[in-house]
Amino acid sequence: MKNLFLSAIAVILFLSGCTFKAPLPNADQIAKDVFSKQELQCINTMISYMDKLVIEETKEKDINKAYHSLLDNIWKNYKNQNCPPALLKDSVKFPFIESFEKEDIQGIWLVDDYVQMIRTKDTTLYDLHGYKTLNINTQGHYMKYIQRLGKSDAKYKGLHEVINITGDFSPTSTGWFAERHDEYDFNIYKDRLWVTLYLLKFGDPMEEKIQRYLSNQKKH
Repeated sequence: MKNLFLSAIAVILFLSGCTFKAPLPNADQIAKDVFSKQELQCINTMISYMDKLVIEETKEKDINKAYHSLLDNIWKNYKNQNCPPALLKDSVKFPFIESFEKEDIQGIWLVDDYVQMIRTKDTTLYDLHGYKTLNINTQGHYMKYIQRLGKSDAKYKGLHEVINITGDFSPTSTGWFAERHDEYDFNIYKDRLWVTLYLLKFGDPMEEKIQRYLSNQKKH
């Protein structure tokens, strides 16, 4: 069933992106060493999917310029203390992520539907069952990948350290990347993969998710 879903995604990407499709970057040797062939295929699907969304959003066919243009907008939102707009609603993002076989995606992501506590401006909730989250797997292959990249690239060394400390993308690291995105080349595999994961992490605003969660609780 999941393979059928992924095939459908591939067809949709082809048909909807027939006017232009950004070429996929070639995986570097570290990626080939760390990820399995199936994981690399899943990564390519994620990259292609996000490429299409970014091109549609920015109207920029040069994929490197498209990502930089989008990140410029994200940084403007951060500076104005606004929540950066997500390219994917949770109602689309989670079915997409969960369409992959678990063993092929858990090298990067962990999907959970339980949160111990959430605190917002005026609300604190505990023991939330059915509140979905998408987090980096700190024991997964992506962490091994950026750890090895960090031996020669300070940006990825810092990213690996931050995720190890915080357990996921921190607000500081996400804001830093949006501000310093000019230091990245999204024609290169490691940077294209990172921006893909960065953008997939964004979802519905927390307040919206909490209201949806509370509404669903009232129905039970």
